[in-house]
Amino acid sequence: MDKQILSTGDAPQIRIELVAGSLRLKGHDELEVVGKANSAEDLVMEATDDGVNIRCHSELALRVPRQASLEIVEVADGAEIKGLDGSLVIGTVGDDLTLRGVADTQVSQVGGELRAKNVSGDLLLE
Repeated sequence: MDKQILSTGDAPQIRIELVAGSLRLKGHDELEVVGKANSAEDLVMEATDDGVNIRCHSELALRVPRQASLEIVEVADGAEIKGLDGSLVIGTVGDDLTLRGVADTQVSQVGGELRAKNVSGDLLLE
């Protein structure tokens, strides 16, 4: 898998526009976003004034600062998200969604099962 790294502040705004495969996302204590995809061409990570925009045309493993606020627009397959203290807004997940150790979370559409454990804020299902 090819890896890309972008430096960030301690609480960046991260927008994941598309993951064409599955997503594994984990919060960490570093001030950087680390993305791993099948190939360098599959992953686009762009720095913005207040954070990072991401698109991936394969499966994606992603590490972000724990305090990051995330908006995930679409994941084609399943997603596993853990270890986040910032807000999380999820549009569409095509298969199962697992949330573990997250804060305030809003979920619009899940194609499979939703599993949530240790949510330290509100969990809103639309």
